[in-house]
Amino acid sequence: MSAAKRARTDDTGAAATPATPAVGSCNFQPMRLSVGGTLFTTTRATLCAEKGSMLATKFEGGSPFGELVADETGAIFLDTDPATFTWILGYLRRSCCLAGTPPQPLLEQVRADADYFGLSGLVKALDARLAAIEKAEKAEKAEKAKKAATRYTYQHHLVGPLSATDTDGDEDRRYAKFEQSMQELNDSAQAGYRLVSAAVDGEGIYVDCMMEKVAAR
Repeated sequence: MSAAKRARTDDTGAAATPATPAVGSCNFQPMRLSVGGTLFTTTRATLCAEKGSMLATKFEGGSPFGELVADETGAIFLDTDPATFTWILGYLRRSCCLAGTPPQPLLEQVRADADYFGLSGLVKALDARLAAIEKAEKAEKAEKAKKAATRYTYQHHLVGPLSATDTDGDEDRRYAKFEQSMQELNDSAQAGYRLVSAAVDGEGIYVDCMMEKVAAR
């Protein structure tokens, strides 16, 4: 029997079970992880990509975080959420570069797990994403409030008392004319325009209105 063949059998002649690579060896050899029961295949080099992190220390050997534990299939077990670990592994595979942004319900959970594994670079990138999302949400709320305030201002200025006229016919005509101008300005306000200046004729009707488009933010 050749030496190579003997290496693949135990003393009884039965085929030996493949062993999990020793810590610190074969950095680029594929290795299997069982993360919360979900299997991942990666390399030790990938897991150690961010030097100084708890994850790197754990797989480099001599870790103060305890020995690696394998499940019944030989895959190294990590007791964490596979959904968040997908983003963590993607970050490490891209040489510690975050591509994209985790969906909103998962974002803070990925950030918490990154902090747990000591991945300071990923934590910083996720904090920047969270800050950008918060800024965009505040800007959107401010814009909605501004448009609502603009519409209220138009209505406040346009709706006003009308003085009585000598005849009912003249009064009806003035009401109709006033309501038409009010409707036109309010429609413009809802379309994103604001009133810059206007003149009022002798009957109290807005004329020569200057409108300005409100720039989108």
